[in-house]
Amino acid sequence: MEHLTNKMIEQQVPKKFVESTGGNIDQKVPRRVELSSEQKEIISNTTLVIPDNDGEAHLVIEIAKKLGLDVRVSSQAWGARLDQELKENPNVLSDSKKTILVFEMPSKEQEEKLRQQWLSIEIIDHHQYQDDDRSKEESSLEQFLQKLNLNDKQLQDLGLDPKFVKGIAINDKSYIYGLRQAGYSDEEIKKIREFDVRAQLKDDYDKIARRNEELYNTRIIRGDVVVLSSREGDNNSIACDKIVLDNPEKVPQILDLRQNNKGEIVFIYFSGPSEIVRKLKQECSPSFGGSEKTEKVSDFAGWIKPTQKQIEKIKQILNLE
Repeated sequence: MEHLTNKMIEQQVPKKFVESTGGNIDQKVPRRVELSSEQKEIISNTTLVIPDNDGEAHLVIEIAKKLGLDVRVSSQAWGARLDQELKENPNVLSDSKKTILVFEMPSKEQEEKLRQQWLSIEIIDHHQYQDDDRSKEESSLEQFLQKLNLNDKQLQDLGLDPKFVKGIAINDKSYIYGLRQAGYSDEEIKKIREFDVRAQLKDDYDKIARRNEELYNTRIIRGDVVVLSSREGDNNSIACDKIVLDNPEKVPQILDLRQNNKGEIVFIYFSGPSEIVRKLKQECSPSFGGSEKTEKVSDFAGWIKPTQKQIEKIKQILNLE
């Protein structure tokens, strides 16, 4: 993010990432922030465990660090889980505070184990998982700000542009469509989207951007569906953004069929009108998807290692047979 304040943060954030978000996050040491006694108590008694895997999470991490919150950052990408983190990093919660905020790292079993250790576990999430519905109307960023009761003045004192912060939250729960509805300009939307994608890709951004140009240029339009044929390990965010920005008057249906080197489909991602995604969720059991509790014109769902039956059903629903 743009307003990082110490050497540790500066080392973690690629220079081009910082340059791309200028004006939204102040790199200088923030001005003094006046906090209430309640806010100070929450900060002093809370540990945040969070993966640094997208713009929303990255912004939360920087806000938390600026406030002096105890932050334990996971290196897990999308799909991060608390049980996996503790398996790979057993000491991640050593000497934690009494209250632990778990940010988008689902694991009901592990959470219960921690509660049995007399820890207070609070979940910050808004996604629907295959085995756990944690969808909420508020984005995770909004939930975090509500937890700490941070207002716009305090965000400004931390060196943040409140409109940009709000845009990151809107983007995470309702993407480009939500930003358009909220009155953000195309230029503002592009900055928010680039911030989010750069936070996901970090130093790989430029290389993946070139690959996304290939995906965009080789897209196939079949009826109402834009089909991307990506490879295992690809990230299609930039190509999807371009397709959506190309179509301001409608919600395009985007289907990414990701194959391994044997030609097997190992991952499927679909974004499109909410009613279509709702049907896919009901009939095709996705591994993850957007919130069911947020009113929006578009939604998304994804399948990790989809079965042949799921693949056939998805194609049937999208009229691709």
